[in-house]
Amino acid sequence: MMQDFHSNNKDLESLTISIYTLGYCIGPLIIAPISEVYGRIWLLRAAYVIFPLALAVCASSRSLALFIVFRAIMGFAGIIFVLLGPAVVPDIMAKERRGFALSVMSTGASLGPTLGPIMGGFIVERTSWRWTLWSCTIALGVLAVLAFCILKETYGQVLKEREEKKTKETRTSAIRRPFTVQLAGIFKGPWMRPVRMLTHSPIVLLFALYTTVTQGYLLLVLATLGLLFQDQYNFSPEASGLAYLGMTLGFVFSQIGLGHFSDTYVSKIERKHGVHKPEYRLPPLLLGALIIPAGLFCYGWGTHTHWIMPIIGSALFAVGFMYTYLPALMYLVDAYAQYAASAIGACTVVRSICAAILPLAAGPLYDRLGYDWGNSLLAFIALAFVPFAIVLAKYGERIRLRFQPEL
Repeated sequence: MMQDFHSNNKDLESLTISIYTLGYCIGPLIIAPISEVYGRIWLLRAAYVIFPLALAVCASSRSLALFIVFRAIMGFAGIIFVLLGPAVVPDIMAKERRGFALSVMSTGASLGPTLGPIMGGFIVERTSWRWTLWSCTIALGVLAVLAFCILKETYGQVLKEREEKKTKETRTSAIRRPFTVQLAGIFKGPWMRPVRMLTHSPIVLLFALYTTVTQGYLLLVLATLGLLFQDQYNFSPEASGLAYLGMTLGFVFSQIGLGHFSDTYVSKIERKHGVHKPEYRLPPLLLGALIIPAGLFCYGWGTHTHWIMPIIGSALFAVGFMYTYLPALMYLVDAYAQYAASAIGACTVVRSICAAILPLAAGPLYDRLGYDWGNSLLAFIALAFVPFAIVLAKYGERIRLRFQPEL
């Protein structure tokens, strides 16, 4: 791609990738409050228009500067899907069915990074890198048409206000409300809600920090797996893309199983105790915290043996990642249902800032320590987070009830 733009600047090459995360670092602080004031649907429709258009500009761009600018725009549009997808689930689903719904909803986010290299390898070998973007543009165009036909507003507060406007009972307050929110409530209203959640709720902060570590590890594995198979096992770009199938299977099986288990477990405990608690979503978290380092050890030291071992290690890591990410997502949705977008947005900001930085450490880390000890170092750090899962399981409810941010 950089040859096509007549550039060999390594910093600009890294920027073409990392600039996308700029939208993930800033967007949640803007998008989440807007969705909780004005609703979800118009933001989703805007994203379905802006994202494929920006993608098409990148695919046809002859200027590296133009490519970078529209990659950033893609990030701002893409974060809308990341935030509002989980936020819509509590709008339309009962508590007992949210686990499976969130698992299905997150399938796209997990399979995209693993199936992308597989399909991208075949496309690039036969055409050019531009067609990897054009193929995504075409697919998103089809989804956009379906979205405009099917998607409706789901946010309860907005639907309630629409009904009030129809009956003309509160026409004056309904007209004045957005203006008052923007001026009078800028610091105490919904506009600072993600920040307040991050600074006033230890639970949200803890989840943000832990998912930051696991997300950073995921990006490191995704960034190095294909290169490992090309450099160490002499796989072609097409064949090295197939190495991601292990992670794909790990994601799929863990998502399907975990979603069903979580809903079944929550329903059983709720019937037994007669009350629903977000903490009922957390038991798989400890298992995931243990599987992640096991997968990293296998991925690192497996590089000295047959090529199947790194694939098994990456698959184990994928299972562990889902067993930490999904319980955290389910917990935040159950605990802050109406304001789930802000809670998820707060975590996403922290996670994305670190996600933009951590992959830059992959080269120096593996150059100095190799895949074996480099991944072992990451695994030991992951083991240090196991007590976090134990603390949340034992004291999570007490911490959540004691430190509740003003929403």
